[in-house]
Amino acid sequence: MLAWVGTGILRVLRKPAVLISAAATFVLSFFYGAIEAFMPLLADQLNVRRFGIGILFAIAGMPSIILPRLAGYLADRFGDARLLAAGLAYTAALCAVLLPLVGLLPLWAVFLMIGLVEVALYIPAVALLNRGMDRDNRIFATGSHNYAFSSGFFLGPLIGGLLLPSGGYALLFATLTAVSVMGLATLLAVRGRLAAS
Repeated sequence: MLAWVGTGILRVLRKPAVLISAAATFVLSFFYGAIEAFMPLLADQLNVRRFGIGILFAIAGMPSIILPRLAGYLADRFGDARLLAAGLAYTAALCAVLLPLVGLLPLWAVFLMIGLVEVALYIPAVALLNRGMDRDNRIFATGSHNYAFSSGFFLGPLIGGLLLPSGGYALLFATLTAVSVMGLATLLAVRGRLAAS
């Protein structure tokens, strides 16, 4: 049974759409795993009370409530891979400037920008995963998505927790930037094969 599942997931990972979706999903979950673990600590250092931290995360959740339809429209109009490329570039740029933004903007605006990452990555990643996939392969594609999400959500806080004591938030956000850039590089490397498949 496990061999059958492993073979099926390896088979669908050869499909460019699944590989791109998995890379974007990994970046998304790595980002949110680290953000959910360490942004409350940063907000606490800025004297935000627990209730205020909860409100900030509620604000971060607003784009995923309001904007999915727009993201779906953009994915249909411009293509899932293009929207993912823009989303990964946005995520990398945001991570690169997140620490200075905390000092320049109100925290609610920073958390709103953080919330845009989910809309920019999750919706086109799931759409790309399911487009043109037959029923049997869709089961394994969904499994690959779950593996990518779980591994990113595990590794984001783990690696962030290892790096934070030695390099502070600057090293944490630099790591998030690097992971986002690697996701974008994966997409760009595989995108040519997507058109051919």
